[in-house]
Amino acid sequence: MSEEASTPDGANESPAPEESAVTTRDEARGRTVEGAAATRAGASGELDFVLDVPLQVEVRIGETRMRVGEVLQLDKGSVIELDRMAGDPVDVLVNGRLIARGEVTTVGDRIAVRLLELADRSDPATDA
Repeated sequence: MSEEASTPDGANESPAPEESAVTTRDEARGRTVEGAAATRAGASGELDFVLDVPLQVEVRIGETRMRVGEVLQLDKGSVIELDRMAGDPVDVLVNGRLIARGEVTTVGDRIAVRLLELADRSDPATDA
């Protein structure tokens, strides 16, 4: 027996599942996933064929505009000032689309980014 709710116009409507109540086992990574991640992991069986598609991931620390003459004068030891302040979050882009902002950190002797916030998918500004 399934639960259905009746709307004011008499149509039957199934209740929306509570995303926070969803828990699944991500066998590929050997961990338990809850909430929205569980919903994505549960649906990934349908999309397994795309999981190995390579994506271009880049981290943008800042940018600036320069004239051709300024670029031609660059030499070893030149310093290029960017549009961000030290300590500002960096942008994380996937295939040119902003997906998150984070802080630069290290893992061992490698540079890494710790994600601080995910970009709003509905915001057109996420298209870089």
